[in-house]
Amino acid sequence: MIRKFAPDIISICLVALAAFMLSVRPNVNRDIHQRTVLPKVIQQKISAAEVEDKSNSGAVASYKELEARNLFSANGSYATDEKATEIVIPENPYTLIGILMGKEARALFRDYKGSVIYMKAGDKMLDGSVIAEIDRTFVKLRMGEDEKIQKIFNIQSLVSGAKK
Repeated sequence: MIRKFAPDIISICLVALAAFMLSVRPNVNRDIHQRTVLPKVIQQKISAAEVEDKSNSGAVASYKELEARNLFSANGSYATDEKATEIVIPENPYTLIGILMGKEARALFRDYKGSVIYMKAGDKMLDGSVIAEIDRTFVKLRMGEDEKIQKIFNIQSLVSGAKK
């Protein structure tokens, strides 16, 4: 079978060899890539000390800007104003979602940002209130003398809504 295709293989090899032998390296004009000379008006003689001072001042300034930048902020931008970055916490930052009853009762809250948080009795919340008591359907929050009650189901509003 090889004898049958031997002339074809030899002719292909000869054509490839001839193409390789006849090919020449391309002639590249390297004059195009030479550096252009600026006019004498623009060229100025600057001492090495001035160049070093200018380059160091720029490097120091950019380094200070990088240090001031908070890489872990939401948008990774530079801090512009301290008052603008303060977060305003709403009056009631948490919504009671559920209560887990076990060896230790825990309340399941959703904060004003949308994240879910588990808390036990005695934990301090964002607005400064402390969880005083956790029952099956409500949580008592104490802030100094004041007490708030957060309920899972607001039964009073449901009953009053049904009577209307």
